[in-house]
Order: sequence, then C-alpha cells, then structure tokens
Amino acid sequence: MDYRTFLKNKFETVVENLSNNTGKLAYLSLTSKPEGPIRDEYAWLLQEELQSSTDNLISAREYSRYDLAVLKIPENSEIKNEEEVKHIIEFKVGSAASFRGGLQQADKFVNRVVSDFQKAYENDIDLNKITSAFIAVEPLQEIDNNQRSYIKYAARSNMLRKKVNSADEVEFEISEKMISKFKERKEIDFIDHIASTTAAFKNIKVRLHLIILGAFKQHFKA
Repeated sequence: MDYRTFLKNKFETVVENLSNNTGKLAYLSLTSKPEGPIRDEYAWLLQEELQSSTDNLISAREYSRYDLAVLKIPENSEIKNEEEVKHIIEFKVGSAASFRGGLQQADKFVNRVVSDFQKAYENDIDLNKITSAFIAVEPLQEIDNNQRSYIKYAARSNMLRKKVNSADEVEFEISEKMISKFKERKEIDFIDHIASTTAAFKNIKVRLHLIILGAFKQHFKA
C-alpha cells in the first residue's frame, strides 16, 4: 500500500466522519488542536484496509512514541517484540494563519516536523517509511469578540481575513505560503496538499489543510 496516497485519498472521509453534520470537528478544531481525533479516525480507516491483507498487518496507535504505525506481526503467537515497521505517520496541527508571512510560529511548526524525522533517523527507521501529516486549521468566518475566550488563535485568524478580499483568496494564499514554507527546508520533501471543509460550529465552518511531507535522508546526521 502507498500510505501517503492513502492519507490524501481518505482525508475528506476523515473530515466527513468526524463532522457528521453536527459541527463536531469544527468545534474540536476551533477550541483546541484536533490531531488526536484525526489520528484515531485515520487509524481505524487504515485498519479496515489492512484487514483484507494476508500479511498480518496492524494499524497501531502510539507505537513506540510514534503517532501511528503499520506493523507486520509475527504469525507465531509466542514471538515477542519482533514486529516489522512497515510505515510510520506523525501528525502535527497548527493554525493556518501562522503562515501568512513573517511569524516565528510558522518556523516552529516546520521545526517540529523536522524533529520528528530526526527522531526516526536516530532510531534507525528508514526515512522512506515515515510521513508527516501536517494539518492547518483555518476558520472561514471572522471570529467575534465574545468568541475569543474559547476559539484558539482568533486574533491571528482575523488578521489573515482582513488582509485579503475573499475566502478563495485566503485559501490560495495560505496554501501557497504553507507549501513554500515547508519547501524552504532542505530536510523536507513536499509530497502533496489537500483541503476539506467541516460542518459549522457556532456558524463557523473550518477549512482543514492536510500537507503530506517526507524526508530527505541525506540531510540528517546521527
């Protein structure tokens, strides 16, 4: 299985399943970081795919301090701790507005992705077998003053919306800036980008950007 293609192809399904027309995912995304629920939904969809495999593969959450791993398990039930790591996916979530330009927070997000790859390299994980799924949260309406106590990064998001003229322009600008920011780093291989919109919470829809990233092995050192 191409796990990076799986991430992209299932993103809208993940968003739809967690939204369920109730605004649940918008609520989770506006009030805190939603990487846990998104990781868990991906984990189950991946497990459903792997169940048809004859290779005894399992989708494992929080495996050896990694967010999600695909493991090949020995057929012999007596064998312990000899599973084979087929792929690892690390999830990170940040504010899309942090990438509007000139903010140090964007660099911090990028550094965390590089740190995940560095950790895997130091643990002798083949970097072709690890993917970073960076998810950026973008509210699609201006945040009112009385909502700022519970909506994270409200001021940052409002500043972004004032900078451009339409929601489509915001999506284009943010997508371009995020992609270019990750491409600045020689350690990171940009793979793909997709965006999907949630059902609304408090009349605020959220656009979630998924950026799929790999690593260039030659730029990491033990």
